[in-house]
Amino acid sequence: MEEAFLDDKVPSNDLELFLETAKIVGKENIVVKLHPRNKENRFEKYGIHTMKHTSVPWELFLMEHDITQKVLFTVSSNVSLTSKLIFGKNMNAIMLYPMFIGKTWLMSNPNFKEYHEKAVKKFNEDRKNIYCPHSFEEIREILKYIGGLQRIEQTR
Repeated sequence: MEEAFLDDKVPSNDLELFLETAKIVGKENIVVKLHPRNKENRFEKYGIHTMKHTSVPWELFLMEHDITQKVLFTVSSNVSLTSKLIFGKNMNAIMLYPMFIGKTWLMSNPNFKEYHEKAVKKFNEDRKNIYCPHSFEEIREILKYIGGLQRIEQTR
């Protein structure tokens, strides 16, 4: 899930984080939800499928599509949490902000860390849903864990 760093003119490593993640999961297994404010599709030139800009909000997309067996990657977007927050459906979100290099108004806010830690704790109360890796090796381990978790849940 792309964020508006490009439109906000925030120099960052978000594209590099994404491309390294794509090496792990395979770009054929990825669909990028473009941020509505970003006019440039930075992903097409890498052969990565993208959801085209649409006036349909993400929340309505979630009403029509089951993402419980998907893994959502984002730097810090809370929209990745709406499946759990609004619909009470379990999801898996990997937030890359611990690996992010860039200065945004949100992450620069002194309350962000406290807010985010409380949100992650709350969302992970009944089932681990949110992961915040500090390295690509940790992403690999998380994906292994999630894959096993999903297979267990499918047999229930």
